[in-house]
Amino acid sequence: MDFLIKICIIMFVLLTHEFGHYFEMIKYGIKVKEISIGVGPIILKRRMKNGIFYIRLIPVLAYVMPQKHLDAQTKGSKIRLKNNIKIYLAGVKVNFILGIIVYLICYFAYLHLDILYMYHLYTLIDFFEYLNLFCSLSISCGILNLIPLFVTDGAKSLNSMLKIVLKSGFLVSLIFYILNIAGIITIIVMFKCNMISFIL
Repeated sequence: MDFLIKICIIMFVLLTHEFGHYFEMIKYGIKVKEISIGVGPIILKRRMKNGIFYIRLIPVLAYVMPQKHLDAQTKGSKIRLKNNIKIYLAGVKVNFILGIIVYLICYFAYLHLDILYMYHLYTLIDFFEYLNLFCSLSISCGILNLIPLFVTDGAKSLNSMLKIVLKSGFLVSLIFYILNIAGIITIIVMFKCNMISFIL
């Protein structure tokens, strides 16, 4: 049972992150083809007003796919590039906001832990443990998505920022690849120093 609850928490973290992107796309009038939580065989498929929603078997990755790639819709427009940055960072924003709210709830609950024990509310204590896990995973998801790693939100928003600031396509690509390599090195160092387990 504990394992299933943890899987549901992971799915919910991914869901909130991707719906952050989804609602930001709708806000800027971008049509969504599909939104998927997890990878592998489809467990649930639901047609929504703007796209198709999937829940898949393995809860590791998630994505929102617009009908046309966001970069293809910009055509060099600085306003659209700025909108793209907001779309790319919307999931991270949701992760941090929800993570901080849940952290504050857990913090105040732990201040009154003695009352929960006094009234034998052990189920409620377990509930706050799961909320604490959600908080950790949500903030970790936000942090890891900000690191530029080619496919992360951080990399995509960085690419759009470079296109706004620099005129040369070659220079944009060069700086983008250098910063992505720096992102890969950062992840390797974090694994080596056991910082990933600290974040998670």
